[in-house]
Amino acid sequence: MRKLLLALSILAAVLLDYLIFPGLGLSRVAPDALIALLVSLSVLTGLLPAAPIAVVLGILLDIGFNRFIGMSAIPLFISALAGSVFYGRFYADNIVIPAVTAAVAAFLKELFLFAVLLLSGGKTSGYFALFALHMLPASLLTGALCALIRLLFKNYLLRSSFRLDIDYLR
Repeated sequence: MRKLLLALSILAAVLLDYLIFPGLGLSRVAPDALIALLVSLSVLTGLLPAAPIAVVLGILLDIGFNRFIGMSAIPLFISALAGSVFYGRFYADNIVIPAVTAAVAAFLKELFLFAVLLLSGGKTSGYFALFALHMLPASLLTGALCALIRLLFKNYLLRSSFRLDIDYLR
């Protein structure tokens, strides 16, 4: 049941990021649902379950939606890595740490994509306009979405079969 919930949540995040938000015209200022989900998952379960999911999902998304391999895989892996830093290091009811981590990870993803755009010869209206109109609002919305995901999945994934239980080994 937990694997089904995880698969459905990943599918919902992909649908939100690649079909629903662009279809509604919200692709300019929309939360990054995959980053919010992976940060929340890695904070709750650690790096070992979240990193392979992030890399495989990122490569599949790159094959399906992007021109370059690694454009999604690298930011998703870094998001899972950033969330796993706080695995087991804070109170279970804290939603601020995952939300801030997701917001920072989303901002770093936007900076990464901005650097790729500049290195590939793309044009932009300027960094400060892009920062004020896209990067900052999208990062804040990603943090808010991560807080919502954290509230929804906290009790369910904390008892997850992903983590090894010492009492189970006895």
